[in-house]
Amino acid sequence: TQTQTQSQSSTEELTTQIQELKNQLSQLQNQLADEKHEKMLLSQKLEDTQRRSTANQTLLENEIKRLATEGTEVKQKLNTMKTECDTLKRQATIADVMQLKVDRLTMQLA
Repeated sequence: TQTQTQSQSSTEELTTQIQELKNQLSQLQNQLADEKHEKMLLSQKLEDTQRRSTANQTLLENEIKRLATEGTEVKQKLNTMKTECDTLKRQATIADVMQLKVDRLTMQLA
């Protein structure tokens, strides 16, 4: 009977240890599932961030192209205006010379 009691006690200890190991295994499995879920969420966040980054980069590139085009158009307009100003200056100089001639002729006639 003492052997039976020791055997029963050993069996109970082993049963308790097995149950503890099962509990630890269950906790580890739950932790692993949580970590996998967290990893999946982080992967989705990363993909979303990369998509937004790519979209923002495309927007910036398009804006740079638009500004470059606009800059070229402004430069062309400025060159046109400069040419028109030079023309107006020449015409003003010619008008001044003609006015001087008219003034001289007017004085000669007087």
